[in-house]
Amino acid sequence: MLDRMLTFAGKAQKRGWTYVHAVSSYQARRLRYRIEASRANSVVARSLPVLDFHFSSDDLPRIVTSIPDELKQQTTREADAVAEHRFQFRGLPEVCFPGAVDWNARPEGNLSWSWDLNRQRYFLALGTAYFYTGEAKYHATLIDLWSSWIAANPAAEGLNWQSPFEVAARLRNWTWAYALLSASGPTLPAELPVFYRAMEQHARFLFAHLEHHWPNNHLLLEAKTLHEFWLAFPENRAARKWKAEVAGILEDQVLAQVLPDGVHGELCSMYHQIIAGELGELMLLGWKLGQPLPARVEERIGKMTGFSAALLRADGSSALLGDSSPEDTCHRFDFANRGHSDLNYWLGSASSAILPLDELPVSRRLTSFPDGGYAMARLGSGDHETHLTLDCGRFSACASANHAHCDALSFELHGAGQPLIVDPGFYFPWDGDPAWTRYFRSTAAHNTLAIDGNEQSILSDDWDSSRTARTRLVETLDTGNSIFFSGESIPFSERGQAVHRREMTLRQGQLLLRDSLRGSGQHSVQWFFHLAPRVHVRTLSANSFSADFAGRHFGCEYLASRPGTAIEVIKGAHCPLQGWVAETSSRVVPAEVVIVSGRVELPIEIEFRFCFGATSKPDQAAEQEAVANAQR
Repeated sequence: MLDRMLTFAGKAQKRGWTYVHAVSSYQARRLRYRIEASRANSVVARSLPVLDFHFSSDDLPRIVTSIPDELKQQTTREADAVAEHRFQFRGLPEVCFPGAVDWNARPEGNLSWSWDLNRQRYFLALGTAYFYTGEAKYHATLIDLWSSWIAANPAAEGLNWQSPFEVAARLRNWTWAYALLSASGPTLPAELPVFYRAMEQHARFLFAHLEHHWPNNHLLLEAKTLHEFWLAFPENRAARKWKAEVAGILEDQVLAQVLPDGVHGELCSMYHQIIAGELGELMLLGWKLGQPLPARVEERIGKMTGFSAALLRADGSSALLGDSSPEDTCHRFDFANRGHSDLNYWLGSASSAILPLDELPVSRRLTSFPDGGYAMARLGSGDHETHLTLDCGRFSACASANHAHCDALSFELHGAGQPLIVDPGFYFPWDGDPAWTRYFRSTAAHNTLAIDGNEQSILSDDWDSSRTARTRLVETLDTGNSIFFSGESIPFSERGQAVHRREMTLRQGQLLLRDSLRGSGQHSVQWFFHLAPRVHVRTLSANSFSADFAGRHFGCEYLASRPGTAIEVIKGAHCPLQGWVAETSSRVVPAEVVIVSGRVELPIEIEFRFCFGATSKPDQAAEQEAVANAQR
């Protein structure tokens, strides 16, 4: 209780009366729901409602034929595991329930794992695997698990009703599962009325618990979920009552949260991809049913897909910005990456209209997003692709900054189709130790510069900040021979004392990074370069290092305008935390980080010359040759 009060006080101090009013309104609607819920939840549907959705039974042969065998097999393998009550989420060990599934299970105390189990994204794997194979066991398992969950989790009671965001995630998957069961044939499952009633209970609960005090992806995705529920079930009495209010919230939040260049305001790539996919799916359903979204909302959605495409690399990965992990159960659709999921194909051929082929950023050498503050460079393709991302974005462009990191002027580099310098991602252990979370949000966990050991932006324990660095994207340029971009940041702790400017020039196999730090007096400085787990430093000198990745060479030499710097490599350190990469939000692995540090007089300039991609040669002559190539 004390923690909640302190968090409320901290957020109220930053966000003022708007936050206090939103929390008060939330509590009032929550109380009204509790008073009215018993009567509403006792109503049983007399007949099955009319369902309007992306597909009908007549569309199934075309859909199933269009899906690549690899995606169908991947989905079927997941469905086979679920049919045996085997579940694996977030890189944690597989959990098997010999009998009934324990819907309150929380392995290793990990709440995120429990969320994934109860979001039931795997319902869609079961529903589609039936059509891929014709085996009835998949629909039988879906019906059994759905019935089990409803029986074990009465409306608005227990752990699985505590988070409106999780209720919304579950309802989105249930809507799809209901549609898949409804398309299964002339004889519909007898349990459909029970499932529909449970979905209506979710929708009623969600409308009464919309999180206006979380004006980020929570409120936006909750409004999207309710808007889709009304589209799918237009005759539902409750949905008809609040459809106008929900539509207004959805429009307001899209325009408030999605910046004009299409970047979601949390400046977090994972949540951006989730929201872009969900809004794109909603837009397609509106087209199909003759209920389009407002034109300016649809314009923002199309631009969101453009940013998703710019993030995407040849190996299928995306740059990690803010609180991002390589995968998440809420990331169902991705219009920039058709092979992301078989669900993309269930949306029909109209999905390609969200982002016309001639506008795909994946075909561009240079793409910039001035409102978000990002620039991406891409040279070559496939195994020869080089992909560079520079982060010049603000700490956060949302009122709620709980997914933001101290990543001003940080960058990620993929060379020869392989990760080289990476963002360590995000890790949240549920053991009550805040040190890991604070580290992964810190300046030291990003490929940027720290001054005097201070954070660029002040991190607070209530996942917010009112004192942040000022950062901007200055220039982008494609000369034909190279790609150049630059950015500038003034850390909060150094305002009036130091200005950090970063310039980057990319050629195939070469990257020149030039940093200037304007100011005066002596300061301690640290440059961090986090290497991918499969990249290993094998030689280290006074001002250079050489590493191997996939049998190829990766090297760097630096030159500073003033003396006083030294270079070191750290891996898997605990005190303080340093040298870790998060494979998922629940799993970390040690990885090397190269740190250039010292106490120097300002102003100072420093150049880092990276070369990568050549076949590794262990002798010193090869090292010298690689450095010389980078200097040309």
